[in-house]
Amino acid sequence: MNYAVGSVPYSLAVSDFNRDGKRDLVVANVDSNTISILLGNGDGTFAAAVNRESPAGPDSVTVGDFNGDGRSDLALANWYANSVSIRLGNGDGTFSASVSYTVGMNPTSVAVIDFNGDGKSDLAAANFNAHTISILLGNGRGGFAAAATFSAGTQPSSLAIDDFNRDGSGDLAVANYTSANVTIFLGNACSNNGTFGSARPVHGRIASQVGCCRRPQRQRDQRSGRDQFGIEQRLRPPRNRWRSVRCGVDLRHGFDTARGRNRRLRP
Repeated sequence: MNYAVGSVPYSLAVSDFNRDGKRDLVVANVDSNTISILLGNGDGTFAAAVNRESPAGPDSVTVGDFNGDGRSDLALANWYANSVSIRLGNGDGTFSASVSYTVGMNPTSVAVIDFNGDGKSDLAAANFNAHTISILLGNGRGGFAAAATFSAGTQPSSLAIDDFNRDGSGDLAVANYTSANVTIFLGNACSNNGTFGSARPVHGRIASQVGCCRRPQRQRDQRSGRDQFGIEQRLRPPRNRWRSVRCGVDLRHGFDTARGRNRRLRP
């Protein structure tokens, strides 16, 4: 069974938007600048789509609860508008007007996780023709801070989020369309502030620095004669050679990469 939506539907997500216990759909229609909401009947069928306007070129959609009210909210990456937009759910299958945040050029993927451990949902966006990712930290009331930018591979096209090194901090995997590799950004578990350790993509395999916080260690300050506590982070560079550095070392900046000139092809 087919359901009509907008022009060039490019991404969809599932949630219960009207809180009736049945699964609903949201579709991002990139060329008609709309989203489509299809409410589920609970038997595998859906009501006809209700279309709502979106900032230009909604290319990716994901669902979260950005204001902590238990209702499903939407985040969209808008290709032509160079923005991420938020629509807060009303709990009845409708949504508030869009609020947009500027990111890099042609965002093509958006994902949700709590990067800084404050219990509030944050966002990551892959900016295809800026060769970067953007991190937007949430305030728990449905709003977000201005985007922080990190270099990725050439034309990042997709994001996946998890805790890859089991240190309790959100990590990020980025698929890079033109450089044909994957970049791993490991969250800074020591600072837990939504920043990442350095990451380096390698064709055919992933090479990255893996950070893990160790328990505080007592140290003697030679000048004051007082005991101090410091946290040590171990970084594992490629080839499994270990070294230790202080958490105060600035690891916020990712690697630099050449700017690709290819433009994204659409079917």
